[in-house]
Amino acid sequence: MGQEFCVECDHEFDLRTHPPHTPCPNCGNTRRKRIISLSPIEIALEVVPATLNIRPPTGSLTVLFDFLELGNADNEGQVIRAVAPAWWKLLDYLKENPDRVFELPPRKFEELVAGAYQSEGWIVKLTPRSGDNGIDVIAEKPGVFKFRIHDQAKLYKPGRVVTAEEVRALLHTIHPAGLNKGASMGVVTTSSSFAPRIEKDPSIAGYMPHHLTLIDGEKLFDRLDEISKTKEQL
Repeated sequence: MGQEFCVECDHEFDLRTHPPHTPCPNCGNTRRKRIISLSPIEIALEVVPATLNIRPPTGSLTVLFDFLELGNADNEGQVIRAVAPAWWKLLDYLKENPDRVFELPPRKFEELVAGAYQSEGWIVKLTPRSGDNGIDVIAEKPGVFKFRIHDQAKLYKPGRVVTAEEVRALLHTIHPAGLNKGASMGVVTTSSSFAPRIEKDPSIAGYMPHHLTLIDGEKLFDRLDEISKTKEQL
């Protein structure tokens, strides 16, 4: 998502202590600018605002853009309030150009996955880039029996598979009852595919299908297509 700075005094915000809309501790201003690197796919989507600022000395583009509208942050991550219009535009673009998904920065791929949950009615958090214990997206369905998903999003190019060892790294966060903020289900979502016969691995098979789901690139695009169709019917 990039770094955020005060537009008045250039103070860099720590989003863990100063989530969006909180005043700058130096000057009290609430307006921010974000420094990100634009990928070719973002340029193709024409998501770049008409007015750009160059922040010296790096020369990075200063833009106010995300696929998601983010809310408050806690020790798990930032709540997603809604998907931004650019997220829907991305779905349309990928439908016509599926191979361009590999040009997304890894964080944008996580936003793509997180937006899918939010569009399906989940309460969603996007975790920090580091210290997330291998969890990129947290999705919950509240109720008497709260259901909680931990999703690990892996942007891999064709030919690189998700290994059993990588899947096992997520299993320690799964607790069927959802206790201690454990997940009712773990999900690994990749743009590529999984190692052959991974579902037969003894340490993985016991979790499937009720507590572990593996979503490869084909299943991911099927899911996004269903979300697009649902939106068109509204």
